[in-house]
Amino acid sequence: LRKRGKYAKAYEHGEILISKKLPYPDVYYEISEILIILNHDEDALEYAKKVIELRPSMKKAHLLMAKIYQKSGKIDLAIKEVKKCLESEINPNLVLEAQNLLKELD
Repeated sequence: LRKRGKYAKAYEHGEILISKKLPYPDVYYEISEILIILNHDEDALEYAKKVIELRPSMKKAHLLMAKIYQKSGKIDLAIKEVKKCLESEINPNLVLEAQNLLKELD
């Protein structure tokens, strides 16, 4: 649904999964991204935080949080999250994306 641009419907489906209390950090991550697209940044931030709570090793959630903070002008918090993303991250694409965002923020 998300790939077809049906963000509201994708959000609804994600909420159904979450309501079943299933600990799927990927679902929380997807919902967070959808909420950013729908301009619900505060809610998106809460879902991204839940990703970290469920799977601390999912560093891309820190990058997502950094983008939310950047969008809201909270640059210090954005930088902090990018640095957390870069800690022990080995995915070269994610590292590059994080480094580029860090350059934007400086």
